[in-house]
Amino acid sequence: MSTPTVTKRQILAGFGWQAASTYMNRIVGLATTLILAKLLTPEQFGIVAIASMIIEVLQLLKDMGLSEALIYQHREDAVLVDTAHTILVGFNTLLFVIAAVLSPFVAQYYHSPIIMPVIIVLSSNLIWDSLRSVPRTLIRRNIDFGKLVIPEVVPVAISCVISIVMAFTGFGVWSLVAKTVVHSLLGFLLLRHILPYRPSFRYDKAAARELFHYGKFIVGTTMLLVVLYNIDRFYVSSVLGLAAVGIFDLAMRISDLPVKQFSHMMGTVMFPVFSKIERSGEGLGRAFLKTFKYVALVCVPVAIGISVFGPTLISLMYGPRWAGLEAPLAWLALYAMFRSLSAIISDAFKATGHPMIVMQVGLLKLGAIGGLGIPVLYRYGVVGMCILIVVTYAAALTWELWRIGRVVSTPMAPVVGRLLALMGFTFALMSGAFRLLEKLGWTSTVWQLLTGAAATGLVYAGTLALVDREALRDLQSLRRPRAMTAKVAGPV
Repeated sequence: MSTPTVTKRQILAGFGWQAASTYMNRIVGLATTLILAKLLTPEQFGIVAIASMIIEVLQLLKDMGLSEALIYQHREDAVLVDTAHTILVGFNTLLFVIAAVLSPFVAQYYHSPIIMPVIIVLSSNLIWDSLRSVPRTLIRRNIDFGKLVIPEVVPVAISCVISIVMAFTGFGVWSLVAKTVVHSLLGFLLLRHILPYRPSFRYDKAAARELFHYGKFIVGTTMLLVVLYNIDRFYVSSVLGLAAVGIFDLAMRISDLPVKQFSHMMGTVMFPVFSKIERSGEGLGRAFLKTFKYVALVCVPVAIGISVFGPTLISLMYGPRWAGLEAPLAWLALYAMFRSLSAIISDAFKATGHPMIVMQVGLLKLGAIGGLGIPVLYRYGVVGMCILIVVTYAAALTWELWRIGRVVSTPMAPVVGRLLALMGFTFALMSGAFRLLEKLGWTSTVWQLLTGAAATGLVYAGTLALVDREALRDLQSLRRPRAMTAKVAGPV
């Protein structure tokens, strides 16, 4: 079967729909998190962080690589789809039972009885998410993201409103729990209502073998990444306690939301695009370079902006209650930048049939953070852990760029040079603007600081328009849909 040509129209439409749903969700989610931080305590955030960490560990095999396998196969096979759906729902129901069994032991370990019911209720998301996994994958495979807008935006808005109302009325930690559970449950119900095709529960051994042949590499990678993304929280909670992990987790959330979600949006669209290009034999190098460029142009200034402006903004908003949040936020924003750049490289590895390389990178990161995390925490505290994470991800990104260059047969030395130049210019611009605002006395209120940050962003965008004419032309092409019919592998 020939692989359909992917056009700029499809990609830009995918980005448009995905951007609309992603950023509406993230803006609402970030605003909700900031409001909840004003109403709740670090300990309450810490309880949910511990429960989430345990559930994420159980989610090591929640997808088993089957979603990526369905996209990689490019086959319209109902037996294949139904088999994946049956496996995912059955396995995640088992994981829910395991979470419920483990919950009292986790509560006993942290000497906090409320952790037990929190884990049980939060782990129900395993079931709801598994029920919508395959339908969502089919939409991604066809690059038809418009159908996902309502099932992804409406649940976020409703769950955030419920969460804030519950926090105001004294429900404490349960306001955070409700936000997550309502989001997943409503997302499943809306997706089921909107999509005409609903997977059935049936199992075929041959189809399962075909899926797992590719998915087994994703499973190993997922196991590593889940451990990697949670080992820092486990170390902080074990060494410094619930309040410290609450501060660490909130810093991670604030830094992640604007940056990581952009790269997640790009990856959601570009993984099936990369896969189609690779299978068509048209060559992936040019498409990857352009995608990486635009991820960097957005993620680098946002991350560095959060790192420079964020600590003062947090101090103005929350005062002494979250006094330990400023320094971790400054460092973890840089971690979010490196992680976002790494994520788009991982999508390219998987699309070219090299998920094993993603696993190798995960092992390197886990070895550094897992081996050095405890001694660093004892000697330097939470800030030391944050610095360790940043250095690890920066070093790993360099190695990933070298490896992806070999896979797509494209030299990466110029890419690294441009990336370093972008980081240097952006840091100089952001830090210089912040010092100017300090001299002008514009860092004493939240609105002054936000206005200064927005003005700095406009300066960055204006400079980019003057220096990078190609980016400006691509932006202008969004208003000329008839001109967007060239193949991705050609004039991307």
